Amino acid sequence: MQPFATPTRPCLIGRPRSGLAVVRWAIAGILGVLVLSGALRADAPDGNADEERWYVLMLQDARAGHLHERVSIAEAKQTLTTSMRLSIRRGDDRVDIAVDSESVETADGQLLRMSSTNNMGAGPVRTTYVFREGKVGIETIAADGRTSRRTAAAPPGDWLAPLKAAHRVQERLDAGASTITVRTIDPATGLKPIRYTRTVVGRSNVEVLGRSVPAIRWSSVVDLYPDIVNHEFVDERGRPILSEIRLGTLRIEVVLADKELALGELDPPELMASTLVRPNRPIVRPRGITHAVYRLRATPTIDRRAQAEIDRPRPLSAPSTSAQTVETLEDGSLRITVDARSTQPSHATDCTDPALLQSSVLIDHDHPTVRSALQAFHTSAKPHRRETSREQRIEALRRYVHDYVRTKSLGVGFASASQVAQSREGDCTEHAVFLCALLRAEGIPARVVSGLVYVDEFLGESGVFGYHMWTQAAIIDPKTGACRWIDVDASLGTVRGFDATHIALEVSTLGEEESVNAMVRLAPLLGTLSVDVIETRSERP
Repeated sequence: MQPFATPTRPCLIGRPRSGLAVVRWAIAGILGVLVLSGALRADAPDGNADEERWYVLMLQDARAGHLHERVSIAEAKQTLTTSMRLSIRRGDDRVDIAVDSESVETADGQLLRMSSTNNMGAGPVRTTYVFREGKVGIETIAADGRTSRRTAAAPPGDWLAPLKAAHRVQERLDAGASTITVRTIDPATGLKPIRYTRTVVGRSNVEVLGRSVPAIRWSSVVDLYPDIVNHEFVDERGRPILSEIRLGTLRIEVVLADKELALGELDPPELMASTLVRPNRPIVRPRGITHAVYRLRATPTIDRRAQAEIDRPRPLSAPSTSAQTVETLEDGSLRITVDARSTQPSHATDCTDPALLQSSVLIDHDHPTVRSALQAFHTSAKPHRRETSREQRIEALRRYVHDYVRTKSLGVGFASASQVAQSREGDCTEHAVFLCALLRAEGIPARVVSGLVYVDEFLGESGVFGYHMWTQAAIIDPKTGACRWIDVDASLGTVRGFDATHIALEVSTLGEEESVNAMVRLAPLLGTLSVDVIETRSERP
């Protein structure tokens, strides 16, 4: 059974089109932190001269991209720009990721404007923030040029603009501080202030650009991602020389370089195989499984070079939904029960949470192409379908999305609903996002789920769990009046749209401030999870 689509070997009906949603977004999010971390420079150039630095991005010891940052002063304004490029492979497909940002502040550190452009392989999305008198004007330009505008309150509390924060770091270093904390905001993470805590570990020499240079070694933790530690060597002004960060067993290094070296030829690593989870025993006829019990554990991260444990995994957690119940065992592992036919109630507020109906950059259900696709669904529906129950309508939309996305491909990054409506191409993430948007356009609260799904074979591995994304819709049970979740996987072409080999690890509305953060919370689990299959029960689909 071949579950994943490739350009040369399309998927067959009934096989989940899993992608690498968690890996793609986690890496992009963490690199956003690295961009900001590197951007906390300890000084700016004098006069009108520019100062720039180039870095090589290494992923799993392979050259995967570069990072460029520049600080300039002109007309009493300081401008910080960063540009990150990263390439990874998913099987035979290559995905290119780009993150560009800019912040402009006055000489005394008042933030005037910042912007961020993200391209996950499906087209650039640019967001600009303009600060005026306690308000922030926000403009978002989608890949197709469609523009949305809104106004928000300025971030609360005390915080510093990026370059002002950099100066604060240098001041604390000069004062001999061993722990340095700054609170700042950056376009890479939006308007929510972020607190950085840096702890000086010691001093040593580090090899860079063919010579040994003195450096300060510190560890850096961001409150947005408290489980992820960035280990850095910086110069006397606090500027990064070498940074290392781990996403489970995946390792990213950012190494100071010259321009020619930074822009050299890439060797993008293949990441999907390393994230597959091999259970203790195979599952027979997985698409027919209606009830299953699993035990999930996380093992420590191992430094391959030193063969030593370097990080304890964070305590495992997983959401309880209508289909999934979670019990934390004494040793910290999870006992997860999945019942594909469960009608257990959820929180009453789930059916009334406005975030589950809102439009966002990814779930842009108000876009004309999405509305047109929904109209086509209604036009093609048989007369009796228009009068079906809400649960039956959800299933009809799931089947519609499965057929609508004609090209099952791993070559797409992370497309928005409107991009899927136009291209009709993608893997599990595109199916999940597009279905979520159509559900919301129908007035049905919906969100996406990231987790694991069992597949018979992929990349030469038999009987493995792969990271996956699907959709949940909230409905009011007509019999009990209670709110409950319905899990629906549009990447499945089977008669049944969900089976009990789906293990939910994170749920997200994919709102403006949540999309990356929800995925990054799973990053420390990559390559560390083990799954024991305790019990399964099946029916023929």
